[in-house]
Amino acid sequence: MSICDVGLILLDRCYTYPQFPSRLLAYLKSQMAVLCAINRETDIGDIVENAGAGLQLNHGDLDAFMDAVINLSTEKEKTAKMGRNAYKLLKDNYLTEHSYEIIIKYCQE
Repeated sequence: MSICDVGLILLDRCYTYPQFPSRLLAYLKSQMAVLCAINRETDIGDIVENAGAGLQLNHGDLDAFMDAVINLSTEKEKTAKMGRNAYKLLKDNYLTEHSYEIIIKYCQE
């Protein structure tokens, strides 16, 4: 993973429930921009895109996928910024401490 510039999240249309692929955390930790080709049942693309950590598109849209790959491969500074934002997303939302606090708060209610 250390030689990659972009992480890929590919979720086929056959999934009918929300997904949170664990490999996303590895991409965020590695400060990689994330390209999400996903189904409509998951919000992981919205999370990534809203954090400025990558791009999302509908799974199966080959033209949009190729455009995104070209964009990410030619816009090096933009891709690097997405990688920095990816790491910030990890630190702000997905560290063990955050999960612990959510679980404890839930158990205390």
